[in-house]
Amino acid sequence: MKRTRRSTDTGAGDVESIGRPVWKPRFFETGDEERVVRMLTAAFGTWPRGEISVSPVEHLRWKLASHPSASGLCIVTEHESTVVGWQGYWLQAVKLDDQELLSRHSVDFSVHPEYQRMGIKMAMRTRSQVDNPRRNFALHFDPASGHPAFVHIRQKASPAVQAALAARRQMAQRVEARVLQVGKFAEADGGPVAWTVRSAAAFDERADALWEVASKQFRLMVVRRAAYLNWRYADARAGMYEIKVAEQDNELLGYVVSRMSHERGYLTDLLTLPGRPDLVRSLVTQSIAALRAKGASEVECWLPEHHPYWEAISHYPFDHKRRSIDYRVGPSNEYASLITVPFRHDPKAAVHITIGDSDVG
Repeated sequence: MKRTRRSTDTGAGDVESIGRPVWKPRFFETGDEERVVRMLTAAFGTWPRGEISVSPVEHLRWKLASHPSASGLCIVTEHESTVVGWQGYWLQAVKLDDQELLSRHSVDFSVHPEYQRMGIKMAMRTRSQVDNPRRNFALHFDPASGHPAFVHIRQKASPAVQAALAARRQMAQRVEARVLQVGKFAEADGGPVAWTVRSAAAFDERADALWEVASKQFRLMVVRRAAYLNWRYADARAGMYEIKVAEQDNELLGYVVSRMSHERGYLTDLLTLPGRPDLVRSLVTQSIAALRAKGASEVECWLPEHHPYWEAISHYPFDHKRRSIDYRVGPSNEYASLITVPFRHDPKAAVHITIGDSDVG
C-alpha cells in the first residue's frame, strides 16, 4: 500500500495518493480581494445577494472597513494561488447595559464547491477561534448560523451538547421577521404633525445625540452613532439604501432606513426617541409608501418578538411571520469571567435588533 504524506501544519490539507490538494488557512492580506470575490461567487452562485451599485470587489472592501482591525481577523484558505475558503468578520460596538463592547459578527463563511467536505470550514474556525493572536473583541453578537454544515453539526450533537451550546450564548428573546403585503397597505391619516420627514444622504452629529437618549430604553443593541450609521448605510459601496429622518426645530427625532432588493422591500433600521409611537408610525408610513412607489410587492421587518415598535406599527398588517431568528450574545473566551448577560434568559428582555444589524440586510 502506498503511504500517504501528512502535512505538519495545523489545519493544513493533506497530500494523499487519492490526489487531495494542499490547503492552509491564513489571515486575509490586502490584495486578496479579487480572489476572495471569485470564491464567494462560486460558493453562493451570486454574490452579493443584495443589489449594489458598485463592483463586488468594492462591496467586499466596504465590508472589511467595519473597524480598523476587522480585516486582520478575516481568514482565507488557499490552494496554490486560488482562494478556496473564506471567513469574514464585521466588528461592531455593542451596548450591553451600561457597557460598550467590541463585538465580532461572522459574515460570508463559505468554501468553494470543489473543496467542500475536506475539513476546510472547521480548520478556518479553529484558526480564528483557537490559534489567533489577533483576537481583540469582547463579545459575540450575531444570528446563529444557518449554514447547513453547522446545522448538521448541531443536529448530530448529543442533547447534552446541544443544550450546552444553547446555554452558552443563545437569547430567549427571539427576533421575528414579519412581512407586510404591500397591497394591504393604506397610509395612516393622523392629521398634521409638528415634525417633518425627509430623505437624507447621510447622518450628521445629531445622530449621536439621538443615540444617547434613544439607547437608554434598551439593554442590548448595536451602537448607532453617526460614524457607524454612515459606514453601514450612507457609503455607496454598502448597498442601495434610502435614509429618512424626522426633524423638529433642527433636532433629529428618529430615522428609518430601507432598501429594495429584487422587487422586495426591507425596513432595514429604525430608531426614534423613547415613548414616541407617533414618530415610529410616521417614519414607517413614509418608508413603506416610498418602497411601494418603487414597485415593492412586500416589505420585511425584523424586530425582537416583544418590542414596543410592533405595537406602534400595528396599523399596518405585518401579519405574516416569515421566520424567527435565534440571536447569540455572550463573551468571547478571553472575557468569559468578566462579562455576563443577566437578561439573556428573559424572553421579554428590552433588546433592539433590526435586519441591518446583520449582513443579511
